[in-house]
Amino acid sequence: MVISLFALSLLAVTGIGYAAFTSSAYITGNATAGTIGPLSWNLGATACTSSYNTASFAGSSGNSLVISAGNLGPGDYCTFQVSLSNAGSLPGTLSFPGASCSPITGGAVCADFGYSDGSFPSTIGASATTGAWTITIALGGSPSGPQGETVQFTETVTATAT
Repeated sequence: MVISLFALSLLAVTGIGYAAFTSSAYITGNATAGTIGPLSWNLGATACTSSYNTASFAGSSGNSLVISAGNLGPGDYCTFQVSLSNAGSLPGTLSFPGASCSPITGGAVCADFGYSDGSFPSTIGASATTGAWTITIALGGSPSGPQGETVQFTETVTATAT
């Protein structure tokens, strides 16, 4: 019995000693993630081959730019200066999966559309705007083809944080 009391006393003293030299620390922190976007398109100068041609910014939906050229005849074209803004806190790499041009009225045919000054930018900075680039939309068809046609150009962009 003396041995068991001694063993019990030893265990109690050991536990108290362990508790006296042990403590816990708790660390609390916060993390904030940056964002890319939203992206927004900006339309600058527009110009068409004739005074009766019209060029308009039809708007943007999400990451898509939509512009229209109207009252065109065969061989007419309009140019659009566009740029892209990133309201996010992170820079990004841009990808343009492909543009399309489609008739809105009659039998309009997009003879040519695309970038007349080379290509679009491949990167965009945080809270920044790209330099402007030019998009040209030209109407095809025979010279005696229909007048007053409208075509619509759509470009979509995606951005990935870098």
